[in-house]
This record gives sequence, structure tokens and C-alpha cells, in this order.
Amino acid sequence: MFRSKFAGVLVCPAVSFLLIAATAHAQSTVDSNVQVATTAFSDAAISSSAQAQDATPQAAQENSQNPPPAPTEAQRAELARQAQARVRARRQQRIDAIIQDTYSHKYEVFGGVGFLRLRPGPNLQNVSLFGFDAGFTQYLNNKLGITADGRGYFGSAYVGNLNSGLNFFEPSVSSYSISAGPQYRFYLRQKWSVSGVAMAGVARDVFYGNSQGLPGTLVGLYPNEWRLTATIGAPIDYNLGPGLSVRVTPNYYLTNWGGQFQNSRGFTAGINYRFGRR
Repeated sequence: MFRSKFAGVLVCPAVSFLLIAATAHAQSTVDSNVQVATTAFSDAAISSSAQAQDATPQAAQENSQNPPPAPTEAQRAELARQAQARVRARRQQRIDAIIQDTYSHKYEVFGGVGFLRLRPGPNLQNVSLFGFDAGFTQYLNNKLGITADGRGYFGSAYVGNLNSGLNFFEPSVSSYSISAGPQYRFYLRQKWSVSGVAMAGVARDVFYGNSQGLPGTLVGLYPNEWRLTATIGAPIDYNLGPGLSVRVTPNYYLTNWGGQFQNSRGFTAGINYRFGRR
């Protein structure tokens, strides 16, 4: 009984000591393994860094000794072609923007002078008339519009070759017309545009305004009267800016004074002002 108590007292501290010693040994082993692994990793990193540093000058030396091949003549030509294509594309974009800005106006107002060669009588020679022209156009889109036009021409008729014996030699001649019709732009550029216009309306001619009351038919002039008229023209614009242009319009002017058709030709010239946006 005494021995077993004494043995129990001795055994418990011994077992505790052994457990503590075993735990300490295990911890020491783990720390040692961690240190060995850390040292091995550090050595490997240092070795890799050294190899990379050794390889860098070598690679640089190899690159300097073996530069990339120069582009061939065909490659240089292709690069130049691509650069020119990009430049042309950017230029065309700018031009397209200017064209859109110029021809997107909704209204145009024209004012200028006119010239017309007109036959004032069935047996008389053509005379030169000078006058004015004013027009207004509303565009439905960039190309198609509706134009209203008013113009007047003035001059003198030569009747002396008839030997009529009357006391007026060169009676004054005047012609006025109001017409309207479609106008279509068929050539649009940054600086230029060419259109076509066809109009119909009425005209009033006074062929012997200073005849002192004598009828002009006595000297071969057409009678003063209202008649239908038609005009075909080709307005040509030179753009001074998006909203302003100089316009010249060759014209064909059809009338039927005295029941006879007159095929007159002339032109108008002046300033064309654009405004408003669609």
C-alpha cells in the first residue's frame, strides 16, 4: 500500500517531464525544418537573380549584335501608302463636313443683273436687253428645291430700216416676268455647285413705251400684251463661304408674243445668300 502510493507520486512527474521534453523536441524539429526550407528558398532566389543578371547583359549583347531586319522596299511603300490613305481620309472627312454645312441651308435669296437677246418684232433684228433678276428658293433636301423668280429687261428696238416715216426711231422695249418651278442641284462640291432650274409663269412686254401714242405694230413691233413664258437655266455657284456664293445662270427664255414663239437666250449674275437650317 505504501509502495503503490509512493510509486504513483514518482510516476506522475516523470510522465509530465517526458511529455514536455517530447513537445519541445518536436517544436525544435519543425523550426529547424522551416529554417532549412527558408534558407533553401533564399538561396534559390539569389541564384535565379544572379542568373538573370548574368543573362541580361548577354541578351542585350546578343540583341545589339543581331538588330531586327530593316523593312524592305515593298514594306516601306506599303507604309507610305497607308499614311497617305489616312491623310486623304481625314481631308475627305473635313470636305464632307463643309459640303454638308454649305448645302444644308433651307432657304436661298438671289439678287443680280440680267442680259437677254430678244426679237421685238417678227421682221426685226434681235436687241440686247439689260435688267434685274431676283429669286427665292426653299429646299426640301440638300438637292431639291422650289424657286420663285421675278425679273425685268430693258432696251431699245431698232426700226429705222423699215423707212416707215414715223417720228420714233428706236422705241423703248421692256419685258417683265414672274415664274416658279423646281430647282435641282446635281453637282455639289466644296467650292462649286451646278444646278438645273425649270420655271413657268407669265410675262408682260411693252414694245413701244415711247411711241407717243402710236401703235408699235406700225413699225413691225409686237403688240403690248401678257403672255405665258417658260425659262430653263443652269445656276452655277462659286461658294465664298457656307452661306454666300456668286451665281451665274445661263438662261433659255421662251415667249410667244404676237402668236409667234421667241427663243431668247441670256444670263443672270449676282449674289446668292443662304440661310436657315432644315
